[in-house]
Amino acid sequence: MSIVQPPQPEPPYLKPFLAHCHRRKYPARTEFIHPGDPADSLYYLIDGSVTVLMEDEEGHEIILTYLNKGVFIGEMGLFMAQPERTVMVRSRTPCELGEISYSKLNQLFETDLAPYMQDIYYALGKQLTERLKNTNQKVGHLAFLDVTGRIAGTLLELCKQP
Repeated sequence: MSIVQPPQPEPPYLKPFLAHCHRRKYPARTEFIHPGDPADSLYYLIDGSVTVLMEDEEGHEIILTYLNKGVFIGEMGLFMAQPERTVMVRSRTPCELGEISYSKLNQLFETDLAPYMQDIYYALGKQLTERLKNTNQKVGHLAFLDVTGRIAGTLLELCKQP
């Protein structure tokens, strides 16, 4: 298995989708999603890298994952009634994101984005499946590996990051 992955071709839905998004740019180390924010928008990471994390009442943080360009953020709210965000998202590098409200996206699925709806939902489902697989793997590592094994596994995963 190669650690270096070839660049993926741009999906056909991306340009039409981004044409309807508000583009936002954030410098490195900027929090742009906070726990308690309304969960009413979908983001697409056009460029850059972000950290998804949780924070306890005492300010201790746990990193859940790193995300890189070409992924959706905030997709869970499209599939389940979730009135507010539960995690924090912070830019690791300067980032550009496309943002669209769930209501506008659903309207566009009946008009301009109708030809791409199936592909967009497939991409969202694939991404959620990959994240669930990664979460299951992390839980398994916590339960079954010793500290050395967990560190080695984490280092291997970090090596796969762009």
